[in-house]
Amino acid sequence: MKLLGLILLIVAASCDGTPVNNNKWLDEVLERANKDIRETASTMLPLPSGQLNGKVSYSDGIVLGLDSFYRTADATTSYNGTHFLSDIHYGFRFLSAAFKNVNIGGKDMSATFRVRDNSIHFAFYLIRINGCKVRLVNMEVERLSKVDFGSSSQEYDGSDVEEFFGTEVLSTLNAYLNSHKEEIEESLQFLCHPHEKNLHPEPRYLEFVEDFFFKRDN
Repeated sequence: MKLLGLILLIVAASCDGTPVNNNKWLDEVLERANKDIRETASTMLPLPSGQLNGKVSYSDGIVLGLDSFYRTADATTSYNGTHFLSDIHYGFRFLSAAFKNVNIGGKDMSATFRVRDNSIHFAFYLIRINGCKVRLVNMEVERLSKVDFGSSSQEYDGSDVEEFFGTEVLSTLNAYLNSHKEEIEESLQFLCHPHEKNLHPEPRYLEFVEDFFFKRDN
């Protein structure tokens, strides 16, 4: 996941002048990230027990597709002499999960899902006035749709879960990210010192997302 930190460093170094379309560059960076994850990390992660909205609980799960980053909209950068703006949209082509145990409304089953259309909007200012400061403009999951749901329960297999993901899951994720906005912004300050060797290049917002999916117990 450290390559996402590298993405930010390269974006920060790429600005010069009026708004620039960086689609080709971001596509190449994300593909390199996918290749690096396949070669040096894991393309899946375990999911411990958790629950959503008090009605759906799960345990013994894994999430797949960590090596499927892709750009979901135009990537742009702009600079006006003091304010650099980076605006990126990305998602996962193969965002999927499988669970040994899922309970929906008191009924137990095993289940899988794939979110075919998902996107995260990430934008920040790098401000050079009396020094340097990074200000987070937006960090949110903007879309979770086209969800395929499979279950060992004939009653739920193939259920339409679009509304659940588009409202409950989406709002829960974004509420969590918003509650940590200050910490996420603080984690991005390393962009003001991209060449200092003692600064860890992995933004902490990735830790918050990982905590939400992989370490929460409620």
